[in-house]
Amino acid sequence: FGAFLFRLAAVFFEEFLGNC
Repeated sequence: FGAFLFRLAAVFFEEFLGNC
């Protein structure tokens, strides 16, 4: 489950960087 949260956080972070 931790791996899923880590992947989700990575995707969110990448989207945030791309949105800047």
